[in-house]
Amino acid sequence: MSDLDDSFAKLLGRQPSDAERQSLYRVRDALCLKNNDALWLVLMALQHYQGQYEKFPQAIAQAAKDTLVNITDFLAVSFSSTDYIGHVLGPRSIELQDTYLRLDETIADFLAYLDKTVGKGNYLVFLTAVS
Repeated sequence: MSDLDDSFAKLLGRQPSDAERQSLYRVRDALCLKNNDALWLVLMALQHYQGQYEKFPQAIAQAAKDTLVNITDFLAVSFSSTDYIGHVLGPRSIELQDTYLRLDETIADFLAYLDKTVGKGNYLVFLTAVS
């Protein structure tokens, strides 16, 4: 077991998946991090919570579908990781760029989910951003 696996287990109570491990190694290589760098725990926590946030829109939409029938629904979702990372690591950081790429994939997945469950043309999406 590596230092990365030990840190991950201490922080999140489980071992990282291969995909999580590879993602962290890419960040390590890009930032030239050492195995004992304190930034590891911050990166692991951010990665974990980003993954959790990605699950919320579909879970909320499914819960609404199960409980609300023939009612106009309104769903508001906020992704705050970009704001946090931008303030902590800077607006031009590679971590923020990676977060925006992941957010783009999350939004695409959610729109595909809405197309499948609600139907194309049966919902309205309104996006805002604060800079």
